[in-house]
Amino acid sequence: MQLAMAALLFAVDHKKLRRLPERRLVNLPNVRQFRPARFLTFKELGSLIDEFDDHYTPLVYTAAFTGLRWGELAGLKAKDINLAEGRLTVNQALKEGHDLDV
Repeated sequence: MQLAMAALLFAVDHKKLRRLPERRLVNLPNVRQFRPARFLTFKELGSLIDEFDDHYTPLVYTAAFTGLRWGELAGLKAKDINLAEGRLTVNQALKEGHDLDV
């Protein structure tokens, strides 16, 4: 609520609003309880890998251990992977079939 009030006061100060709205007219969404992210265990990851064709195994492992999003994974090229240095560089991401520079 404090953040919303600060934003409204800022808007009034900068002449974006004439005055503060009445409190009963300000509808803020219900705040959800914070739930920490849940990560797969190694056993769960192994079960997931078993469901994929062997061709996709490197992709699933890369996703699991890097946290890359689908567009970032799909945008990877061979030159982005340096096995000798253990380095993977995300230079682009794909979105709806189009290249986007990151």
